[in-house]
Amino acid sequence: MTTQQVDPVDSVVGFVVDDPQNFIGAAELEANRVFLHNWLLATFGLDVHRLNIRALVKEFAVHSGTYSEARMYNIVGGCFLLHERLPGLKAHALEHNYLNYERLRTIWFALVTVSLDAPGYVWRDIDTVLVGLFTPTRANQPLPSTRRIRQVLRDTLIRLHIVEETPPEEELTEEAMAARITAMCGVELWESPHAGVSVLNVTLPSDEAHEIKQRLAAGAKKLNLREDEIITNRICGSGEQRDAGCTVHLFGLGTLTEATKVIPERLHGVGLLTGEQRDRISGRDFAYTNIGDVAEVLRAAHDPTEEQRLLIMGRDGTCRFPDCTMDATFCDIDHVINHEVGGWTTASNLQCLCRHHHNFKTDRHATASTDAYGNVTWRFATGATITTIPQGVLAGHVVGCPAGITTRHGQPTKTEEEYQQPPIREDFGRWGTTLINYRNRQRARYLARHRLVANIPTELPPLPEAPHPEPPPDDQWPQEPPTDYTPPRPRWAKPPYQLAKLQKRARQAKHHRRTNTPRKRQRRS
Repeated sequence: MTTQQVDPVDSVVGFVVDDPQNFIGAAELEANRVFLHNWLLATFGLDVHRLNIRALVKEFAVHSGTYSEARMYNIVGGCFLLHERLPGLKAHALEHNYLNYERLRTIWFALVTVSLDAPGYVWRDIDTVLVGLFTPTRANQPLPSTRRIRQVLRDTLIRLHIVEETPPEEELTEEAMAARITAMCGVELWESPHAGVSVLNVTLPSDEAHEIKQRLAAGAKKLNLREDEIITNRICGSGEQRDAGCTVHLFGLGTLTEATKVIPERLHGVGLLTGEQRDRISGRDFAYTNIGDVAEVLRAAHDPTEEQRLLIMGRDGTCRFPDCTMDATFCDIDHVINHEVGGWTTASNLQCLCRHHHNFKTDRHATASTDAYGNVTWRFATGATITTIPQGVLAGHVVGCPAGITTRHGQPTKTEEEYQQPPIREDFGRWGTTLINYRNRQRARYLARHRLVANIPTELPPLPEAPHPEPPPDDQWPQEPPTDYTPPRPRWAKPPYQLAKLQKRARQAKHHRRTNTPRKRQRRS
């Protein structure tokens, strides 16, 4: 048998993506380089103690065509760690281009238990571990996965004794357990990737869920129906009894065939209807409303009518803030021109905004203007502008009244100059916060959810006196660990006497196997 000799030149230590013949890896490294350089430049010099992080991530998301507002929190937070806490990893990443969004996000979340005010030696230890993780030790080595990054950082935090488990909670009373179960119960409607169907998710107490499932199976077998048909017939009724119940609002786009006969084609939350669905809905008794008549209504009252609300939801489809995908069903109906300064309650002056972005607009971090077709233009404090277009089933079919934009009602309670003032609390508004406060709240929620308690000192014991005067520590790491400092042993670690006992048992077991295993016959040469 012959063995193939490996050329030492072909065994160069490095990651697979660094192979000169790997054009796919080269393209990924170039994409990582552009990503990291751009966002490190965009976040360089940010005052994390005074800058409103909520306004910053929204404006970044507006300019980005790839990363949403939620992802911007991860990008800004990860870049902050590279700038202020992980300089070694930053230099290493800029040189080798190994960091992409997924790895940066993993680092940001994996270090959530570490306080930003932790001593410098803690962050320096983490920085060294991450640089070593992204340094290859063998030839053709794969880049560390996000799971590997989480595992290494978790082991590092355990070694540094960052957090420890809290004592077990006391047993809950029956009332508290019932309240916890009730809070988790409910009904949710989910979209399905398949045309013509949706998912209705029901969360129930376990005993009731099993009973309902068995009753559905028995009823379906007895009546020769599907289980979902049993639910529909029991709740909605069948035949003539179906229309005798409550009024159901299904709004969308349809074709008017007679004076009051409408064949629906597309519904909000459902999408394009199948032939069977069109026949089933068109055969029902329903009230038809012309959207053109509703769009022309001008009201001085603040609250829109039910028809106006359904019209705006069907036109917009989602929240109208840039890059927000919150369904219009769960959004507020907002006046683009505020009602307090004379804005009409009409289709041309109404839009759907989720509660989060509604508060953002109310705080005057951004202003909005619209046209009769519902195209909303947003302007931010930095001068950036972006226009969002309606995405609902009625988009392009609704034209509002132009007077709802150019005129004002005669009952204003505030002036337009009041809404042009900067946000209160030094431009933070009522809901603004800094990156430091945002991270502290994120850390507190994580510790409470996982029943952990912070255990890292904010100050170290004084350093022992050196025989010769030493230069002061650099500004980057103002706190140095003492030479005789040893992190406290975690509660779950084995004490020395138990380790010695385990080692003794291992030696005895090894000796037992040697003495009780029959020896093999030696072959004669």
